[in-house]
Amino acid sequence: MIGLFALVGWSPEALAVYGPRMAERMASKPEWVTSLIVSEAAACGRIGPRTDTCFWSSVDGMHLASLDGYAFRPDQPEIQVSAGELASSLLERGPSALLSFHGEFSLVIIDHRHQKLYVATDRFGTRPAYWYVGQNRLVITSELHSAFELDLIPRKLNNLFVIGLLKLNKCRLGDSTLFDGVSVVPPGTVQIYDLDHIRQPQCIKYYEYTRGHNDKETSRWISEITYHLRRATENAAQRYPGGTALALSGGLDSRLVLASLSSSLRRDIFAISCGLPNSDEVRLASETAICAGSNYTNVDLNAQDYIGWARKSVIRNEEFDIFVQGAQIALHQTAAQSAKALMTGWDLDIPLRGTYLDASVLNIKSEHDLRLILGQKWGLFSSDELANVLKPSFGQANVPLFEDWLTDLLSALPAQTALDRYLLFVFQYEKRRLLMLRNRMIRWELETVTPFYDAALQKILSEVPETLKFNNQLFVQVLSYLGPELMSVPYQRTMLPPSVPVEFWKKAFELEELKEDLYRAIYAKTGVQISYKRYYSNFGEWLATAPSWLSLINELLMSPRTMLTQEIMERDAILRFVEEHKSGQKSHRAKLVYLLTIELYLREYFS
Repeated sequence: MIGLFALVGWSPEALAVYGPRMAERMASKPEWVTSLIVSEAAACGRIGPRTDTCFWSSVDGMHLASLDGYAFRPDQPEIQVSAGELASSLLERGPSALLSFHGEFSLVIIDHRHQKLYVATDRFGTRPAYWYVGQNRLVITSELHSAFELDLIPRKLNNLFVIGLLKLNKCRLGDSTLFDGVSVVPPGTVQIYDLDHIRQPQCIKYYEYTRGHNDKETSRWISEITYHLRRATENAAQRYPGGTALALSGGLDSRLVLASLSSSLRRDIFAISCGLPNSDEVRLASETAICAGSNYTNVDLNAQDYIGWARKSVIRNEEFDIFVQGAQIALHQTAAQSAKALMTGWDLDIPLRGTYLDASVLNIKSEHDLRLILGQKWGLFSSDELANVLKPSFGQANVPLFEDWLTDLLSALPAQTALDRYLLFVFQYEKRRLLMLRNRMIRWELETVTPFYDAALQKILSEVPETLKFNNQLFVQVLSYLGPELMSVPYQRTMLPPSVPVEFWKKAFELEELKEDLYRAIYAKTGVQISYKRYYSNFGEWLATAPSWLSLINELLMSPRTMLTQEIMERDAILRFVEEHKSGQKSHRAKLVYLLTIELYLREYFS
């Protein structure tokens, strides 16, 4: 007999009310409690005023299901499939039945008759679902913090995951999390648990993202891609009656969302951003919205605001670049006043833009080349830096195990070439994982719609040759075709209009980087501070000069309470990064932001 805690898609309000009651029953009863999934939901009707979760019980009461999100048949995108239809299809025809449905969802089914529990995710894993098996207990949840607050999962740090964060920056490897024993249900997967015998689940992949190569004329690619883009974005914009907001930046992905919408939908959409009101990023987002004919607002934030939102955000995710994403709560809460769902332009870097392609990547020939590229392009700390930063006992025990783990993950990717393996690695362990984490943040206030992860669109994009994607060359033609009126607004990474030929973009980006370096050098030499205003935040400057951020560094990284320096990292190494950054000698912005992020999570969950 096991204790079962299966909550997917519950609102924070519902968890606060019903979570403790479930935990109390689990503690007092040795038998597994499945009826709670539905009975507690029925007690308050549809769970949560903002979630699209629905529940189903078969006529004979032998099957219960909880659906988070939405699913539809590709020929009827306007009709949402019920939890019962989705569950019945899976039970009757097996996991491959889910290929008949598109959408963003996670699904939990309890089969009383056969004592089985099923957990299913959509093709791309857009909805969060975590699982834990241990202590004679099975936990399936979309809200990890609540599970920890209810003492359903032990608080044990995953050391290899920490090494991965320090080595590969934004990549979250495998299905692991910051918590040992807690895993993410992978995309395109059905897990099957035997409720009579506690053990690891059977995992069946019903969908595997692969890359193909289809030779077509560029004009034909543009025609097919624009057709699917329009279809995906317009369906997404109309998915939730009651209004849809769009998270708009000075970048190009969210601009492409606007470009893909009809004039009437552009007028209906509520475009919103957040950040420094005098930044170029906010100004460019405003100009883009004006050119598109959309309503727009910015939620003004300052240096102190980013700290405040980060502290509040650690309960909303298991690990993230919390100073960037935490501030998005301000955007989500403002959007929720006028909309039911938030649409995002996440993310076309791998599928269409060729963002991670350059000469060195295109020439990857071997696994050795692949490891070098990963270190160069994704490394937060190099191997040498990590050797000096980690406490010897922690590094010696975990770095070799991490390297073996990384080797196994790379070899398991379904790719024929080293280049394909590299792109799949980034897509699977950075892009899709961060998509899930971002959506989890949003879902505290709003529903999420991610049109670029439409299954039909992704199928087309996966077949585009990398040579056409390289340096945004196909992307910019698609953007120009859909929204020529948006091509005059500069792009925040280059500060050039995207109408400028793409061969000039790299040089423009380098000039912007040199400008930021110049301002830092002027400050180091003269003490004269010139603010760099390209982005909606300015962490580099704040970490060197803002009193609130310097105080935060002292509190989190330099105090006797600092958990990072107790068992993981050398205090002197962190002090060196701080002093070099403050003096302007060298920029350690990314390192310091991630160290502060990790420390916040350590204190919240492991203190």
